[in-house]
Amino acid sequence: MPHLETRILTPSRFTAEGVLFDVPLRAYPGKPIVCIVPRELEHRIEFAGQALPLHIPREVADKYQPDFGVVAKFAPRLDENGDVLFPRDLELRPGMLVAIKPYTGAWYTHADFRWIPEGRILKILGTVEDWSENVLARIEGLED
Repeated sequence: MPHLETRILTPSRFTAEGVLFDVPLRAYPGKPIVCIVPRELEHRIEFAGQALPLHIPREVADKYQPDFGVVAKFAPRLDENGDVLFPRDLELRPGMLVAIKPYTGAWYTHADFRWIPEGRILKILGTVEDWSENVLARIEGLED
């Protein structure tokens, strides 16, 4: 059997497709709004040339799958002349698939706002520390 302790349970496909939902909020400058990729409760593990199903209990998926999300809205921070204060703010754009530091940001679900689809999570990052401390990496080549 494959050794699962060496496997990170990343999404089975790195795509922004189907992750975004309508977000009727305005992003404050420097506070990205991110729609989190839904947890997968089944993975296919390659073993001896076959794809075996690995069923993951929800509580395990919530604890051990890294957070990935799609930036729904973001506004750079500007000075009084309208110039961008921090060049890194130009690197983050709506539609980007990003890896997020676990257990960070303000989390919202369907129980908080009815317009968030059931079972989905919306995060607002940059609430305690700079957003660049929350967004660890972006997945290249997915945005238009």
